[in-house]
Amino acid sequence: MADIGRVVAARRRQLGFTQTQMAIELGLTQRYVSELENGKTSSLNTRTLDVLEQLGIELGFKVRDD
Repeated sequence: MADIGRVVAARRRQLGFTQTQMAIELGLTQRYVSELENGKTSSLNTRTLDVLEQLGIELGFKVRDD
């Protein structure tokens, strides 16, 4: 989740939003935005996916050949 958080933080800054502004815009709390950006959310849930979609971030998966 830390990688997703870094992407979200970078995109937020690129769009010129503070955490509080982004939270208001997306109907979230500033605390949730902060936790997401700092990798503290424990799961990839619907709310997180909604945030990624609203920010125009596509989530991709890659299968490793171990």
